[in-house]
Amino acid sequence: MTVVLILGIRGNGKIKFNHTSAVVMGFITGQLYAMAGQFGAFAGDMSKGLSQAIQQGVGQGGTIGAGAIALIMCALMYGTKLKRTPGVVLGILSPPIFTAAGGGFAIVTTLLSSALTTVVG
Repeated sequence: MTVVLILGIRGNGKIKFNHTSAVVMGFITGQLYAMAGQFGAFAGDMSKGLSQAIQQGVGQGGTIGAGAIALIMCALMYGTKLKRTPGVVLGILSPPIFTAAGGGFAIVTTLLSSALTTVVG
């Protein structure tokens, strides 16, 4: 998947990503990284760091939870026209935050994880 991401970001060959496909492929790759365990631990670490940075940026005035961060990430992914590379990076960072957010976000990652387990084995 990493090779597909690199080729899709470059867009020189037959694999070319637009805004939406970059986010979706990044999200699928992020979920595969998370399922891989130690190999994909960096995505979880980066997501945790992003979450902490947002929470610390708010200061003492309020608390921002994982659900709010997941909503912000969704707004960024689908509300803006990100270029391919930022779209892929945001997609890779999303699954761990969606899992931490719980609720509907966790359902998405759980269904994707089940589907990928069936396909990949």
